[in-house]
Amino acid sequence: MVGEQGHGDNIQFCRFLYNLHAAGARVLFQTTEGLIPLLNNSAIITWIGRYTDTPPEFDYWIPIMSLPGVLGVTLENLPKQVQYLNARPDAAAAWLKILGAKKRMRVGFSWSGRRDAWLNRHKSVPFETVLAMIKRNPNYEWINLQVDVTTEEDQALAAAGVTRYPGSVQSFADTAALINCLDVVISVDTAITHLAAAMGRPTWLMLQWFATDWRWMLDRDSNPWYPTVRIFRQPSMGDWTSVTKKIEQYLTWFKV
Repeated sequence: MVGEQGHGDNIQFCRFLYNLHAAGARVLFQTTEGLIPLLNNSAIITWIGRYTDTPPEFDYWIPIMSLPGVLGVTLENLPKQVQYLNARPDAAAAWLKILGAKKRMRVGFSWSGRRDAWLNRHKSVPFETVLAMIKRNPNYEWINLQVDVTTEEDQALAAAGVTRYPGSVQSFADTAALINCLDVVISVDTAITHLAAAMGRPTWLMLQWFATDWRWMLDRDSNPWYPTVRIFRQPSMGDWTSVTKKIEQYLTWFKV
């Protein structure tokens, strides 16, 4: 099995490794380096490595995003898997200890994808818009999940009372363990959304109007791939303020 595209694509489609395992296959998986610590304890994967690693001998290979076609999966028969990835219990327990006693609803957030990707200018929420939402809602414990913050952004988040752990997250296994401790995750279309949703956590996706990715479909706030995802779509190109205002309203209704 060869991973392809980005981290999120691999997370979304690794659900189908279970199908291969159930059919009796010995699963060998080449994927992005950041996902290896998250997946290397899986009971269904015999071998996992980077794209540059040489796998053991195999009989067949396939790109991971071609699996649904080979398996005959359609939107009509797509399994409604609420959770198919887990955080390591010891890592999640360690994060709970770091976070301390819970006093408010814990809201994890991320506002940007890869900053060097051309589409990121459309799908990422301006930092100032996210910061304004946080400042308007100090009654929640906001926890930063964005790993590539600048010094200026980190200082602004600290001043707004955001919980941050710069340098503590080294892989998606670390992110998964932290997400496991949160009540809801709010993010743009990036790997964090896929990870939180694959773990079955309440996940709120802030989605751009321009060049919406195929997997999120159109004109709906739910998604067949991820039952725990709620989509907050831009009503018009560039209008993130309407998105954050709607999220603020939903936060007042959300019960944990």
